[in-house]
Amino acid sequence: MFKTYFLAKKLAYTKHQRAAVEIIWIFNFLDEHISSILKGFGLTHVQFNILRLLQSEYPDVISVGEVKDRVLFKTSDVTRILDRLVKKELVERSLCEHNRRKMDLRISEKGLMLIDDVLPKLNKTLDELLTDKISEQEAALIVELLKKIRN
Repeated sequence: MFKTYFLAKKLAYTKHQRAAVEIIWIFNFLDEHISSILKGFGLTHVQFNILRLLQSEYPDVISVGEVKDRVLFKTSDVTRILDRLVKKELVERSLCEHNRRKMDLRISEKGLMLIDDVLPKLNKTLDELLTDKISEQEAALIVELLKKIRN
């Protein structure tokens, strides 16, 4: 919608503004494909991101606060999302041994198996979307430039 409005009005824009619009455009393009895959597994982006985060720490536990700090898609509903993942038995939640006011989170075996099911399909789709269009060197350059913008 932003790109359509921005370009449909034939407004003057800078190259930096055009870059921002293209980043939004490609995000939406990728989001459609990723969302359709995750939906087939009963997951949202945020749920999948949380599972991947917990997988990276497995078998260790992390706190809800750490999840909120590190989650890719920032949202104020992390606790509610974690409740859903616990209800689906994808995440285990327990009281912290050292601080009874803190909750520890760990991905469950069921969550690990789900990640193993999702990743091949997700990776295949991303490869199909990008491999024929850009080289590995171009992909590395894109990563470098996007990190430069973010930092």
